[in-house]
Amino acid sequence: MEQSVRPVRNYQSQEGIALDGFLRINGDFVVRTALGITDEPGVYKTGYWVAPKFAGQGFATEAANGAIRCAFGYLAATAISRGYFEGNEA
Repeated sequence: MEQSVRPVRNYQSQEGIALDGFLRINGDFVVRTALGITDEPGVYKTGYWVAPKFAGQGFATEAANGAIRCAFGYLAATAISRGYFEGNEA
């Protein structure tokens, strides 16, 4: 658990916008997505993490799409890059 949390903490300490999703019925954590700034004006980076028990249900796709729409619609983004943590290619 510590190995998976540490890179997320490092990512969270960067400037940007983060969005967490929870189930309304019981408060279970489902997904996190974020928009981070880059060195290039108008270019943002994004990524997401979904709780394993909610994988494959479209939550990460929906959250990331929301972040991307926000970047282009409200932040005047010109491009979005995405990435993943090593060992989490899915």
